[in-house]
Amino acid sequence: MKSLFFKRSLIVFSILSIVGLVSCKKDKNNQDGNKNPKGDKAAIELCDIIQEEGDVILESDPDRPVDYFVDCDISIYSRKLIIDAGTVIEFNEAGSLSIKRYFDDHSGAIIAKGNAENPIVFKGSRAEKGHWKGILIATKNPLNELNHVVIRDGGREAYTHGGQAGLLLGNINHGYPFIKITNSKFVNNKKYGLETRNTDVDNNEHFVIKNNTFEDNDAPIYASIFTLKYLHSSNIIKENSKNRIDVEGSANSTYNLLVDGTWYNLGVPYVFDNDVYIDSKVIIEAGTVLKFAKNTGFNIGWLGGAQGTGGGLIAKGTPDNPIIFTSEEDIPKYWKGIHFASNYPGNEISNAIIENTGIISSDPNKVYNVRVGNLPSAYLKITDTEFRNSNLEECAIWSVYHPSPESFGVVDYENITVDEGQTVYCQH
Repeated sequence: MKSLFFKRSLIVFSILSIVGLVSCKKDKNNQDGNKNPKGDKAAIELCDIIQEEGDVILESDPDRPVDYFVDCDISIYSRKLIIDAGTVIEFNEAGSLSIKRYFDDHSGAIIAKGNAENPIVFKGSRAEKGHWKGILIATKNPLNELNHVVIRDGGREAYTHGGQAGLLLGNINHGYPFIKITNSKFVNNKKYGLETRNTDVDNNEHFVIKNNTFEDNDAPIYASIFTLKYLHSSNIIKENSKNRIDVEGSANSTYNLLVDGTWYNLGVPYVFDNDVYIDSKVIIEAGTVLKFAKNTGFNIGWLGGAQGTGGGLIAKGTPDNPIIFTSEEDIPKYWKGIHFASNYPGNEISNAIIENTGIISSDPNKVYNVRVGNLPSAYLKITDTEFRNSNLEECAIWSVYHPSPESFGVVDYENITVDEGQTVYCQH
């Protein structure tokens, strides 16, 4: 017999037996990764017994195919939810789990540490996309951790402040989470397996997303430019309905990226929904594909619509794995292109493909394929790069002056391939 414990200071209350609902067959547990089949004892109805105060410990009972059943919205404030390895929690259409905060120093935490033999499983009472709402984590508690966890069948509807996924990491209106997510699986979720669009994560050891698998979701991940660096190359993305990472761009030049980092090649494209403004050093791994929405651009070293503050781009592909800058739809002149207003001497694009750039506009400052300028001594080294389906009325690479014709952007270029009729390099 297994117990559910609620810790209130030094007092421990034990729930010895509560009859709930039975669901989930043994072979379904095995599909979720459990190596040890369970018995047929009824699940505990968690909503009937969870208390308002004290830490919560959920344990795995080898006699229960489902340990806990949830048919309500459970919110954890100012206490810890600790879940033991092998625990299976099942949610119906009304079920969800939120880890929230009253204040940053009084915030809830989820500590769910499974192992390879006995993962912790959060699942729907029916194995269908969007059967239950999902999990929200929106606290800066450094104890937050998901290790060897399966989150499946979630994403039923969007949260009040936005976001629809199996796991939503709270956005700017819902707090800024600390979380470590490792060795976990996101499977069969509606909209996204994971959504994270936070803005204040800054080289934080408490924000880790490594060694996870995203499979059979509508789409694997929705991220922001601020959290892309945390999508480590050890993550695996496969067989989702849309195999792409949707990215929230900058929206405007005051909402820019100020944190250095690497954007890893995860085998699927990053698709940006808006302009991107980078005032940090960003490394793009070889083989990465970046797709941009209509009318958008990629701006390096651009703050407040004026001067850059030290942004830089290092995008070095290889002959076998070029970096591709392209459009969301394969249409010529679909997006603006790449604009360097940065004098960082390490700015480099090599072994790359740049295509479908140079959208037609009445504003000449918004028509470019690659543009270097708007900052004294703005600089770019670009080599072994092919321009395809770009605006033939514009040069592939523009150097513009700031603030006078004596101060053009500096471009070192070599081995550039362009469409027939296009000029490689111009100044204006």
